[in-house]
Amino acid sequence: MSIRTALGLATVLLIAACTGPEIREPVEVTSAKPPLIFTVAEAVITDTSQLPETATFRDRQWSERLSDATEAFLLDRLQTGSGQGWLQVTIEQASLVEADLPTASGIGAALRREPDRVLEAQLAVRIAVMGPDGLEQVYADTEVSRRRPILRNTSVMARDAEAQRLIGDFLEQFDDALTQNARQNLGAWLVY
Repeated sequence: MSIRTALGLATVLLIAACTGPEIREPVEVTSAKPPLIFTVAEAVITDTSQLPETATFRDRQWSERLSDATEAFLLDRLQTGSGQGWLQVTIEQASLVEADLPTASGIGAALRREPDRVLEAQLAVRIAVMGPDGLEQVYADTEVSRRRPILRNTSVMARDAEAQRLIGDFLEQFDDALTQNARQNLGAWLVY
């Protein structure tokens, strides 16, 4: 290899190494369904979710993204009309954590690219209709979970991108369950 080729290759590698980090856009999921409009004066959303103490930095980061995306989704999806009382929406659990999977050992296992980790997402939201006196009239709990395997030797950036995609897919699954629960349990307070 000539010096000119080596210098050109070194320059390309230097430029690639000096590029900035990938900018992660917040997850935005909107529903294709019409909003759920309740006959109450306002909606109050609180997040009481907590992660286990064994959660890693990345688990905390992903779970925070899931929680933020869920809150934005609920603000858009749940709307209020005129009426008395309020809608108390509580995000009871919003976690997206990575767990190790048992893997086979030996030469054959080393040559195959099998999953060695899994992303586990869990979301639990409680919607309660509160009367003007502050007493709970009715409630609906919506819980969903999903697991997505991650192949062995997947880079950190690729796992992060997969977590972003999982959040989007997961909120679409949550939307279906939320719509069904709201219509079944809170139908008396819904404007159809």
